[in-house]
Amino acid sequence: MTPRWSPPAGSLLARAELREKGVHPRRLASAEFLEPVPGYCTPAEAPAPVHRIAAVLQQDLCPEALISHVTAAEILGLPLPRGLRHAVHSAVHVTIPPGARQRLGPRVRVHRRRTTATIRPRGLLMPCPLDLLCGLAGMLGPLALIQVCDALVSDSAKPPIIPLTRLRTQVAAASSLTGITKVRVAVAASRERVESPKETELRLLLLRHGFAEPEINLPLRLSDGGGGTRGFRLDLAYPLLRIAIEYDGDAHRTDRSQWTKDRRKDDMLHEAGWRVVRVAQPDLDTPKDLLTRLTALGAPRT
Repeated sequence: MTPRWSPPAGSLLARAELREKGVHPRRLASAEFLEPVPGYCTPAEAPAPVHRIAAVLQQDLCPEALISHVTAAEILGLPLPRGLRHAVHSAVHVTIPPGARQRLGPRVRVHRRRTTATIRPRGLLMPCPLDLLCGLAGMLGPLALIQVCDALVSDSAKPPIIPLTRLRTQVAAASSLTGITKVRVAVAASRERVESPKETELRLLLLRHGFAEPEINLPLRLSDGGGGTRGFRLDLAYPLLRIAIEYDGDAHRTDRSQWTKDRRKDDMLHEAGWRVVRVAQPDLDTPKDLLTRLTALGAPRT
């Protein structure tokens, strides 16, 4: 007996194409498939990634739609709370002009607003960074919005999506955009060279408790003890006092190779006269001990 055909993992195919391949309408209506946009189905156990769903929606169903809000942020690789990621809430957000087609199925969240400036990552039309931030302002808390801003302007590993100076100029010129007040606050607190959302959270924690603003991802080259040198970046640092503050995510604890690199980095910093403070999630949740240690080390206050 010939086994029945099943679509590849991560595929998103039109219902007509699936019917041609022998998929019965009862299967399409069952829990085996999801219909993220009208007329297109994906395997429920291995659904299509959000950028593929967004491409079909924009290119085949609603060319006037801009991929926006948390969907655009996720495709751009910006940090989002887990509950707002597509794998959890299963919705695609789009912005369409007033009067345009609106019915795009129950898994598409339609926002009605005029916007003209766009960016085109992965061939998808999206709002410009300022419009994107204004859309996110109603969905994210203050910390999460600053984390998104930091990621937008980060130039630590590649050119930023938008330079911080340009974003600040645009924010200063904007007046009547919905959400602009929250965006102004977030952009004012945003910094370049940030490499992770936790660096943002840690930096803001220090500022909130009266410490001076630290250097972010400070480049440093130290002797390796064998006649050579090795380059590092310090997550946060007070270089005049040689205080390094490093955030350790789970990989720093569970990845043996990363753990070894961290220990070697600490040794070299200590040999060069630096004091190293390693921070983990519990320190962000309950920062009393962290703040006490920084005070004891003489970390500068504002």
